[in-house]
Amino acid sequence: MPRCVGEVHGIPIQLLDIDAGRGTPLRVEKEMVRDPWPPASSATSQRPTPSQISDTDAYWDAQLWSDTLACLQADWHANAVWWERQLEVVHVQGPSPTPQLAKCVDQAEEATSPSDTPLVHQPCVHRQDQAQEMTWHDPISQRTFLLQMPPRSAALLTDLLPPATPRPRRPHGWEAIQSLVQSVGGADVVLLDPPWPNQSAARVHRYRRRHGYQTMPDLYDVWRIRPVMETLLPDDPLVAVWVTNHPKVQKFVRDKLFPGLGLVTVAVWAWLKVTAPTKGQAPDMVVPLGDGRVRKPYELLWIGAKHASMFHGPRRQILASIPLAHSVKPYVGDLLSQRRGAYVELFARHVSQGTTLHVSIGKEAVLGNIRPGHDDDDATQIR
Repeated sequence: MPRCVGEVHGIPIQLLDIDAGRGTPLRVEKEMVRDPWPPASSATSQRPTPSQISDTDAYWDAQLWSDTLACLQADWHANAVWWERQLEVVHVQGPSPTPQLAKCVDQAEEATSPSDTPLVHQPCVHRQDQAQEMTWHDPISQRTFLLQMPPRSAALLTDLLPPATPRPRRPHGWEAIQSLVQSVGGADVVLLDPPWPNQSAARVHRYRRRHGYQTMPDLYDVWRIRPVMETLLPDDPLVAVWVTNHPKVQKFVRDKLFPGLGLVTVAVWAWLKVTAPTKGQAPDMVVPLGDGRVRKPYELLWIGAKHASMFHGPRRQILASIPLAHSVKPYVGDLLSQRRGAYVELFARHVSQGTTLHVSIGKEAVLGNIRPGHDDDDATQIR
């Protein structure tokens, strides 16, 4: 569960467990970030100056983050055991199966009919209260993988942004997801982490394809998610969207996406990425504070609802945690859940544990739960 460690400037600070909502051990591709990144040069940056981003980013305040870091370091001195545990549950397993997952989905999308491969275009549902390890055979690479499904969870590998057509279609497998969500009372929370146009992510995709992901060429491509959202919004869920620090993306969500879906902004939270404290070294910001022109130590989560009265949490809140990997966001279900239906995560890269049911959907929805296995492993086979 999140742990409140105080307030700065009237804003509560929540510390998030690195394994919140996830099974342990956490399998990652490489070691956690232990040292801050070197300061980036802003001489050649085309990013806007802080004065240009104040319209959408209410968190850009150097003193706010300096005071936040001081609060976290004070907690590290007082609760060293909690901080040490954050690394004890992490297991470095080497390269992830990102290419296999993406290729399997891409090939299925190009077929003339939906895939008959389990997990691809067909949801894998695990309603039990205990985690279960399953085997999944990828017909493209002819490899077998072990998939750990947390309690009360479901996953679907599909392309949430299918090519634009005169009559927009829903992603393959969506009808089954819609029935599944309705079977538990509808959508409680819908969380989106779209692959926004992003130079950093694009570089990772080009040069480090092992764990990179393909970004959208244009931020307006996210409108292709509308057929999906139209099936979820009648349940009056909270809708939360991770955004990059580019003001165009933030303004698009605030002024275009939310109004277009009939939503109003009810809160904006900030996620501060901190280093893993080791050898007596206190946690620090992964990204140095700098002047905000090149990069920032935090990312924003925009939260919307049909009516402001539907949201009962703080309008501003700081979340702090150690990042697991590039583009992997922390689990925020405990802070968003209204406890009345399914928690639906779109563009997911991990299947998490649900209170009622957690549904992860996307081309890499099971990435954080999967590892190489063998055909003779003692695990249930996905059918």
